[in-house]
Amino acid sequence: MAQARADFYKDGTWTAPAGVYAVTLVTKKNTRCLPTRIMSETNNSMNFFLDSFGRAWAIGLNTNGQLGVNDVTPRSSPTLVVGGLQFQQLSATGNAGSSIPWAGGVTNIGDIYMWGLNTNGQLGVGDTTPRSSPTIVAGSQKFQNLMAIRGGSSVAAMTPAGTLYTWGLNTNGELGVGDTTPRSSPTIVAGSQKFNQVVSSQNTTGQTCVVGLNQSGAAYAWGYNAHGELGVNDTTPRSSPTLVVGGQTFVQVASDPAGAFYGLTAAGAVYSWGRNDNGQLGDGTVTNRSSPVLVIGGYVFRKLFSGPYGSMLGLTTSNDLYAWGFNTHGQLGVGDFVPRSSPTLVIGGHKWSDISAGDYSGGVPNSFGITTDGVAYGWGENNNGELGINSSAVNWPDPQPVAGGLTMAKVLSWGSFTTFVDVQGNVYGAGQNSSGVLGDGTTTNRSSPVLVLGGALADARPTTAMIRVPVSPGTTYTVSMQQYLASFGGLPVAQGQIDLLSVFFDQ
Repeated sequence: MAQARADFYKDGTWTAPAGVYAVTLVTKKNTRCLPTRIMSETNNSMNFFLDSFGRAWAIGLNTNGQLGVNDVTPRSSPTLVVGGLQFQQLSATGNAGSSIPWAGGVTNIGDIYMWGLNTNGQLGVGDTTPRSSPTIVAGSQKFQNLMAIRGGSSVAAMTPAGTLYTWGLNTNGELGVGDTTPRSSPTIVAGSQKFNQVVSSQNTTGQTCVVGLNQSGAAYAWGYNAHGELGVNDTTPRSSPTLVVGGQTFVQVASDPAGAFYGLTAAGAVYSWGRNDNGQLGDGTVTNRSSPVLVIGGYVFRKLFSGPYGSMLGLTTSNDLYAWGFNTHGQLGVGDFVPRSSPTLVIGGHKWSDISAGDYSGGVPNSFGITTDGVAYGWGENNNGELGINSSAVNWPDPQPVAGGLTMAKVLSWGSFTTFVDVQGNVYGAGQNSSGVLGDGTTTNRSSPVLVLGGALADARPTTAMIRVPVSPGTTYTVSMQQYLASFGGLPVAQGQIDLLSVFFDQ
């Protein structure tokens, strides 16, 4: 196997050849890496970052060893996860108030390591013993991503070829393995489908359901189904993947935490199914649907974003943002606290490039967006200053600019705290901080962004920045080198004066 490369001196596109699932991006001349992936756990207890070398850094509570630093001592500043592993992706428990704290990551060679609580075998290491340092998941499979099935008691991981494995708790058949028996090591999901994407939902009483998008664009569902969440035209649970009815094919699936699912077609239409008590299906009613219905309004969407509990956000091809569903704290951003059962334009006249929301069951309902010129706005609940707008007001029903005048590359909302990344790769936090999760060395809440200790966790080499990212064979990625910021497929990869971006891959 020989290594190939493609060089870029200006904007262009690059298509991943067959069999290529990861690339190394190298930029030269006065550059530094931006973080490859910023992610956080959402119960206000821990937070993780990847630096430019792929090393994982942890902050927050550590009662069950969930920080992966080989002890159970909490941290209020970033501490390196032990083992010296280089990760391409991280994941962690994804549910507000979760009592199942764990974390894990996929290494650059496709192995999964996990650590933390293991009550239901969710670490995938073949037992139920907790770990305080990374332990390799059982089996010989190689993976390209790892995800928490909502609630965190069960886990899913996908191989580069799209084969899906699951493990952990299985009360509602959410593992998709044909039964309701828990697993403590990876088990292949039933059927012959190859998946591109998997999303999940868990209601407030703990019932879980999953929808996967196969490589042909068909949606399959399994798990809990009392409200029609599976989209199979009945309310009977399934323990193995079952084709969502209607015959539509999708380019993206999304979910909200309350038990609603959404599919985006190649033409920009959105279909929804499942629970609809807050109008979150966007069909103009509050009637549950057990098969897909068209979201009304005739808008052409290019991407869907899981909204806060009982709501949804959609970005159109003209970069307008629409919201619908639950709105108790102004999380829709439409200027009031009235729910909507059809898409309603987020006010302010902004054009948006990226969206994030506190999208977890029982979590804090707020939303964030970055405009096309890099300004971050927040709206919704602000009890702990999590909007970062330097205000003590509890609820904001319209977008407010994040304090500090920073030009943002990414905002990730985790309910009662928020992670911000500016275009220089510096990492900031705002909001609830009793567990030290903001990483500023204190446990003091912050109502405006505060710099995480260690700043960008940047590559120490000032003239060459290198980053490893996953790709999908046959997919075309846009390469941009504009305004001293290099990006690849929309992912900012380096900042500074950039003369060259090289894509290295094995072929």
